[in-house]
Amino acid sequence: MKAQLAFWSLFFLSGGAHLWSAEPVESTTRIFKDREGQPLATQDDREILAFLKDAEITSSEPISDGITKPFRVEMKGANLSGRAIFRYGETKGKKAVIDGELHLNFHDSAGFEVAAYQMSEMMGLHKVPPATIREHLGRPGSVQLWIEKAKTRKQQILDREIDPNEVDQRLEEHQMKAFDFLIYNFDRHPGNVLVDSEGFTWWIDHTRSFKPETKVPFLKQVNHIGATFFARLQEVSDKEIRTAMKPYLSDLQLGALLKRRRKLVRHFKNLIKKYGEATVIALP
Repeated sequence: MKAQLAFWSLFFLSGGAHLWSAEPVESTTRIFKDREGQPLATQDDREILAFLKDAEITSSEPISDGITKPFRVEMKGANLSGRAIFRYGETKGKKAVIDGELHLNFHDSAGFEVAAYQMSEMMGLHKVPPATIREHLGRPGSVQLWIEKAKTRKQQILDREIDPNEVDQRLEEHQMKAFDFLIYNFDRHPGNVLVDSEGFTWWIDHTRSFKPETKVPFLKQVNHIGATFFARLQEVSDKEIRTAMKPYLSDLQLGALLKRRRKLVRHFKNLIKKYGEATVIALP
């Protein structure tokens, strides 16, 4: 947790209470790539998801011994070939201590990565790599497109490739933290933010999200949001969210998600009333 706090201190001013007036930052277009860094034959999410679900897995290697037991897999379909990450583990309990911090209602699930992808799409963010449910090695789990030719945000900072104090970097972190609040992702750190060779930022590793709670400690640090995200927060119905999330979340988790959504909308409406829309809505 200390490492996470140190990371976020790079991006937020004292107390996280500062707001910037700036023109909306243009976002880089995402491109799905193969192992050689070339664009895949399709950039359509539906076709990518079908590939992930049905393509033959030709090789598989474990990449860590974490709870969700991730494997990096090579996949080959009729018209596509590429790599993905497969997760199958799950653990839940009343409490868990992680990095010295106590977490109640702890639940780490491979399926949450699919739920995070679905929420990212519904909110118009398109920041979480495509993910779906499938079986591998006789186990049900989630499979997600591998992001090729990418560096973690941590490595970028260590290599001095970015200035974390630049306004556009900070604004994007606010957008990410707003999403993390929505899905209650308490495990964001510089190792699970990827930047690919096109400069597009990807958000990964959401298996510890969707806690059935509505009090999230970092909401006061979130002061900016994108126009599309804010509009979708208000437009998407409870029914749409329930339908999309029901395969992955419990009723308690769903109820808490909807309450956090309403809380996030109120938070930004209050900021807009106080500081003005041009200051708060600082991304497309």
